[in-house]
Amino acid sequence: MFPYWSTPVAGDGDARGRRHPDRALAVFVDDPDVEVGQALGLPEEVDAAAAKPCEPRGEGADPERAKAARRFADCAFHGDGVCAVGRPFARRIALQVRADVVVAIGGDGTVLRAVGMVADAGVPLVALNAGQLGYLADVAPERAEWALDELAAGRGRLEERMRVQATVTPAAGDPQTPISTRTGLNEVVVERSLTGHTLRLRVYLDGEFFTSYVTDGMVVATPTGSTAYALSVRGPIVAPTHRALVMVPVAPHLLFDRAMVLEASSTVELEVVGHRSAVLSVDGQSGTEVAPGGRVCCSMAPVPARFIRFEQLRFHDVLKRKFSLADR
Repeated sequence: MFPYWSTPVAGDGDARGRRHPDRALAVFVDDPDVEVGQALGLPEEVDAAAAKPCEPRGEGADPERAKAARRFADCAFHGDGVCAVGRPFARRIALQVRADVVVAIGGDGTVLRAVGMVADAGVPLVALNAGQLGYLADVAPERAEWALDELAAGRGRLEERMRVQATVTPAAGDPQTPISTRTGLNEVVVERSLTGHTLRLRVYLDGEFFTSYVTDGMVVATPTGSTAYALSVRGPIVAPTHRALVMVPVAPHLLFDRAMVLEASSTVELEVVGHRSAVLSVDGQSGTEVAPGGRVCCSMAPVPARFIRFEQLRFHDVLKRKFSLADR
């Protein structure tokens, strides 16, 4: 048995940290049309919630993804202690049912959403790739049964990835806007809200003023996120198991236009100045406006994302495969 399964999460009480044989694994499928009514061996109050379908998000289902979800659920422990859930219930399953492992089936976007739902509970993920790139989702669908055999035999290894936390503080004199905090695996982005206009930011590092930028935006990424948006704006590639903050300006109107790799313990505070608002997005999920005078403080999140890996892949080999470098 995988050793982590019987280990309580640090800080949890006895009631939440106990091992529950009938709550071994939850399968998270980020697809609106996948049937998620399999709730095997779960308490009645959770069974009713898990049996509800996902909220529709678009046209058409992915039959291969649905097939992979059912296959994974069917072969996991011969159907014992498996719950297949969709997006609305993943957090509840992880936090209330105390799933020991969550299997995310989809592409890297699905993995990011699954991490956002369950990482704070300390629940590790197995990432089954049913998408395109598969940079985070490292288990191919045809190897699903093999991966579960490895998991059950205790041959998986736990890998931790640093996450980044963004705390938004409104401008002084704005009592209507509360302080809010969001957490991501890849990056925090503070960018212009109006196309064709620049954004003015004051940057503070560890509480001290560093410099001002006139820019399209600023990316504060984790090592995992260094191969995502940060890479597209000429940021450095950092091995994902390192711990650091990567600050990358987007099209800055400044002679100093270089990215910076900072210690993981650093704080990066971005103050919106001038008369234009900014928009905050975390792992591609946007929607938070930051008014002039508001600040976004980025730091290492207290709880990392946890993945269960079954193959010892070297980081540069992953880069070669994902970016087709070996074909050049």
